Amino acid sequence: NLYLEETDYRFIVDSQDYRILEEQFERGEIRSLPEPPKMNYARSLRLLKKLVKNYPSYEYRDAAYYLLGYIYYDDLSEQQDDLRAREVYHEMVAEVPDSQYTASGFFMLGEIYFEELDFDQSIYHYQKVLDLGDEDLYERTMYKLAWAYYRKDDLQNAIPRFVQLIEYADERALEAEPGKAAQLRPESIKYLAISLVDQADDAFMSPTERVGAFFVKTGDKPFEGEIYAQIDSVLFQQGRYDEELENLLYILERWPNNPKNPDYQYKVMQLHYMKDNPDPDAAVAARIELVEKFKEGSDWWEANKGNPDALRKAAGYIESSLGDVARTYHASAQGMFTTPGEEPARSEYLKAAAAYQDYLNRFPFAKDAYETQYQIAECYYWSADYPRAITEYAKLDK
Repeated sequence: NLYLEETDYRFIVDSQDYRILEEQFERGEIRSLPEPPKMNYARSLRLLKKLVKNYPSYEYRDAAYYLLGYIYYDDLSEQQDDLRAREVYHEMVAEVPDSQYTASGFFMLGEIYFEELDFDQSIYHYQKVLDLGDEDLYERTMYKLAWAYYRKDDLQNAIPRFVQLIEYADERALEAEPGKAAQLRPESIKYLAISLVDQADDAFMSPTERVGAFFVKTGDKPFEGEIYAQIDSVLFQQGRYDEELENLLYILERWPNNPKNPDYQYKVMQLHYMKDNPDPDAAVAARIELVEKFKEGSDWWEANKGNPDALRKAAGYIESSLGDVARTYHASAQGMFTTPGEEPARSEYLKAAAAYQDYLNRFPFAKDAYETQYQIAECYYWSADYPRAITEYAKLDK
């Protein structure tokens, strides 16, 4: 212990000195940096080797084995050697199989094999940890086991383990004992979603269909909505906008009062422009739907009255969307280069005027209220409704 404490103290001092060198390098006072400091465990290693080899009845032989293996495993150790670490941990679980450190030894073997990309061996050793029932290592081991199956491309075994960890984390949360499971839960949600997308690709299914089939098989889960939301992120990152659109439309239909639905509806509008065959008309329709679904007094609004952040965001989307809808119709009409009152431009101008008016009715004190009023008048002029145009122009003087 004294050797280890001395090594730790020396490393702290060396690290502080190294930080001073880094600052000097950043200021251009020195031309290069030496290698970062490491821990020199030479004296500790000699003692630990002697204890495990020469004293088989030593009371703390298991702890000596574990420390010896960790010194070889630690990246900050000057004596770092993964091969030796693996040998020590294998020897440890064989020599002292009933130790309190046995589960930790198997876990370290799982980590070493995982880093070596030997997933069969890592899976074997992670499973040994779970078989021993070590509660302290359960969450981390379950995640690494699922991750090893995923890296091995064995999704059939990875998926139920991600589910198991999510459910375990939720159970612990209900008991007010989240522990490490709470930290690993978001990663488990993420990789469960990625695994389901991968399975969908293998089966030539849409991801939304695959996730639906998965939850039909498992039954409803409290985290189902989170998986669909994560699927959205995965598909967006992969540039699969048509499939993302399908997924979002399902979310909006399945959970109509979800506080995040204004975000999803706005994204639906964007995706109509981004998908393989852009559909501006569908995008405009999605904007109009956003206004109608999430406006004050709507079912969604009433269901989320206790969530001021959600209401504020919805109001922001509605304000920008109404103006955008009007400008879209207006630009469409102007692009037709017709004389006033000529169809089909006239219909587009009237739609634009109505949308501008709706915007002003909802936001009479908007910064662009005067400009909007002018555009209303212009739209009626180009639709050849001159009496109405005169009325609207007159409002500009008030």
